[in-house]
Amino acid sequence: GFIVPCADILNHQPGGGIGFFTQNQKFGFRAPTTWRKGEPIYNDYGVQSNLELLLTFGFTMESNACDSVPIELSLDPLNPFTLTIEPLLLSKYPSYKVSSLTAHTVPEALLLFTRLSTLTLLDIEQVHAILEGQTCQSDKELIAVRAAVKIISAKLKSFPKVINNCGILSLNNKNAKILQETQIQILRQNVMLLVNLTSVP
Repeated sequence: GFIVPCADILNHQPGGGIGFFTQNQKFGFRAPTTWRKGEPIYNDYGVQSNLELLLTFGFTMESNACDSVPIELSLDPLNPFTLTIEPLLLSKYPSYKVSSLTAHTVPEALLLFTRLSTLTLLDIEQVHAILEGQTCQSDKELIAVRAAVKIISAKLKSFPKVINNCGILSLNNKNAKILQETQIQILRQNVMLLVNLTSVP
């Protein structure tokens, strides 16, 4: 990246203006609306989760429609079926090892992973159908959903104790608290979405 004088002082707001460079290497700014005198001018930093905003720009947003939680996934290297599944999974989804969970959306990538990772050699005929987006047979689907809930629950347990809200929080602690709270909320919503899948007749 690089610093653009004046433009770098604009705060982020989804739907704000968008900065760009012209062919003459001049900086331009496209505003989505007309601003009145004295109104703040915002820049839209793009689709970024709170973790990305914190790591890149040093802040978080309490209400971030683009927020997500990354979950690292890995197949069991001791499972002989892994040698069969992993090349197929990598060919269709090269970035399967990190799944991003978002609010209010069933975690399909995570479910795909757990559907495949819970299969046995007896289920080999289901692999291609699952890679094409189909669900497993009902008993296997329940196992896959439970495995997904277990992965999310482990992520929830990995969070440190909630940052104390007593007194005045430093800016760093405030950002850490917002990040933790929003990620926990997304993870809990995903657990509920998965639980609701198992209750559908």
